[in-house]
Amino acid sequence: MGFSPADRDVDDPGALAAAARRRFEAGDFGAARAGFERAFAAGDDSAETVAALHALYADGGDEAAVVRLLETYLDRVGAELPAAEVARWEAALFDAAALAEPATERRAEAALRVLEAVATAGGEAWSLVLEPARRGAIEAAFVSPLAVLELLEQESYAPAETGLPAGAVAQAEEIGRRYAAVPEVARAAERLLHGLGEREAACRIEAGRRAGGQARRRKRSLGRRISGGWSWRWRVGTRRCGRWSGRT
Repeated sequence: MGFSPADRDVDDPGALAAAARRRFEAGDFGAARAGFERAFAAGDDSAETVAALHALYADGGDEAAVVRLLETYLDRVGAELPAAEVARWEAALFDAAALAEPATERRAEAALRVLEAVATAGGEAWSLVLEPARRGAIEAAFVSPLAVLELLEQESYAPAETGLPAGAVAQAEEIGRRYAAVPEVARAAERLLHGLGEREAACRIEAGRRAGGQARRRKRSLGRRISGGWSWRWRVGTRRCGRWSGRT
């Protein structure tokens, strides 16, 4: 059962949504989807219409449509919604993005959005990112070390009892140590740790970065000496190495 000519002539968002609900209750899900889409496009931003479309898209496996729907909805009314409700919708958006775009930058953006929303809402909202399957998907969305540091910054806002802040400090220091030879990453880890009040951890990274830089400079200097014709000589009659000499 499709829309009647009278339905098709209706422009009022509320009337369109009511007609779509009738189609849904009658089991005509294709017409219901079309009706709710018309209502949403006409400006119906009610949670009921969005939830109905979300369910219809998800049941049809159209995760890309879920992403478009929720991005549009949150852009329209996100600033007016309670923070906890925004966090729930952002979690749903991330779940859809993880399925629709498993290896894209957009997935990482969706993960960062849900983390920021949860951090804003605080309290029980953190349970949204502690759910094992979603947590694993969120962590998998951050690939580069700099991206992982972004993740850790958001997790540092979690309540201490979740274990996330302590884990963020430990992982940030580990990244800083591992990438001591990559100044951009090491310094980003230092800044994060300083921001978290972890001065000693930040200083350990700085010490490692500076030591590594000195070692690299010595190695380059040695290479220039060798390429310039210097030779390493063994001093006859002694058990220790001699000085650098320009003589061959």
